[in-house]
Amino acid sequence: MTVMLLGAALCAVNAVLLSPWLAAATTAVLGAGYGIAVVSGLLETQRMAGAGDLGDGAPGPSARFKPLRLVSIQASMG
Repeated sequence: MTVMLLGAALCAVNAVLLSPWLAAATTAVLGAGYGIAVVSGLLETQRMAGAGDLGDGAPGPSARFKPLRLVSIQASMG
């Protein structure tokens, strides 16, 4: 969450400065924050899954998490 907040702050600063170099740094920070959030979500989903949810062929919690993640990506793009 801290990485995402740092990226949002850099985004606000770049809205004033309009620097392409700062924009590149901002995208790297926001991308890292997003990656951390996705991995954290998948790890938490795996932790919540019971032993019966893994390997039986039925869609488990992580299979339900991934489409929601993709919907959130599309929603953020407008």
